[in-house]
This record gives sequence, C-alpha cells and structure tokens, in this order.
Amino acid sequence: MPPGDYPARSYRWPANPLLAGAAPRLLIALAALMVAAAASIAGLYLYPRATPLLLPLQAVLLLLAAAVMAALARRVYLEVIRPIGSVRDWASRVRRGDHTARFSLPEHGQFTGLLRDLSQIGRWYREGGVE
Repeated sequence: MPPGDYPARSYRWPANPLLAGAAPRLLIALAALMVAAAASIAGLYLYPRATPLLLPLQAVLLLLAAAVMAALARRVYLEVIRPIGSVRDWASRVRRGDHTARFSLPEHGQFTGLLRDLSQIGRWYREGGVE
C-alpha cells in the first residue's frame, strides 16, 4: 500500500444510520403501539364501563410492543454488539502477537466498511507494511 493511501478514506458513515434498513418501521410501529396504549389507558379512566373491552385490547398491545422490542433488540445485537465484539476479539489477538488474526466481514450493516478497513490494516501489517 503506497504511503498516504489509508484504508480509512474509503469508509463513510451513512447519512443517518438510525434510518437504515427496517429500523424506521420498527420505531414507527413502537411509537404507534405506545400511542394506542396511552389512548386505551385514558379510555379506562374516561369510560370505566368500557373496561371489559379495553383490558383485552391492552393485553394485545402489550404483546405487540414486546414483539417489536424483541425485534429491535435483535437488530441492535446483530448490527452493533456482534461487530464490536468481533473487533474487540481481533484487537486482543493482535495485541497478544497473533498477526494472522482475522474476523468475518458481515455482508451489510453499519460496521461493514470499518471492519473492511481494519481487515486491510491487519493484512498490510502482516505483509510487512509497518516499519
């Protein structure tokens, strides 16, 4: 790799990482569920006679909100926590002297470019690019 041609130049963050993929749909669904739950709670106080109808509705809303939260947690794990853990493991192996350490590159996600650059740095280091 010629001097001055750093891998980090090729890496660019998306305009807004929060709005990438299915995350906006999940956040909108969660917000809609919270508004519906707030409306049903208000309905319990404003119309006490409607309690037999509103309690099952609240149970369904609670289950839907739990499902949306589980989907959001899964996305955070797959796209944030797992790549950061991979980088941490790679860095600790390199620090211990294992210069052949590699990590698997995800096909998509926020950290794909960063992981590609780190992999290139590791390859460059193994090939004797460091003086």
